[in-house]
Amino acid sequence: LWHLREELSRSGKVVYAKWYRGRATFFSKKLFTSALRVLSSGLEERILKRDLSRAAQTVLEILQSDSPLSGKMIRKLSELTGKDNEKIYTQALKQLWDRLLIVGHGEIDDGAFPSLALGATSVVFERLWSDSLKVSEVEAWSFLERKLGLHSAFFLYLQKQARLIRQKAVVEAAHGLSPEQLG
Repeated sequence: LWHLREELSRSGKVVYAKWYRGRATFFSKKLFTSALRVLSSGLEERILKRDLSRAAQTVLEILQSDSPLSGKMIRKLSELTGKDNEKIYTQALKQLWDRLLIVGHGEIDDGAFPSLALGATSVVFERLWSDSLKVSEVEAWSFLERKLGLHSAFFLYLQKQARLIRQKAVVEAAHGLSPEQLG
């Protein structure tokens, strides 16, 4: 499957994200739309962005203005280059992957070997983003439960991620904490 990553992610038939336990995950468009609804698009944009670290906000803003880009270019534009910024950059991407705010979309040859091209979900899959806003959270959860099964590892992971994202947003709002202070 790894050698098909570029072709599949660029095809537009599926959506590629480093999501399930931080691993490469291919979603059907319908499943992705529902997962996106419960993880991100259901939150008000101000809450969604406030919950992200400054680095994650910067990376997302870069990708919302120009997608897809290579990791090398994102690091350069976000000024997160060098070993000192490795942890910050990795955590920023994790926050964005966890919320399905970014997707993999093909590869870009920018060095010794091609790297995954990253894009803002709202740009690369604009229609799916728009569709996720039209689905109610109840409908999204119902669809996900039917397709994945209530006790599947994937469904349980999705529930856990949604709960963590919402708890973090609520705690932050209640206490006026920044994402960096919350960890």
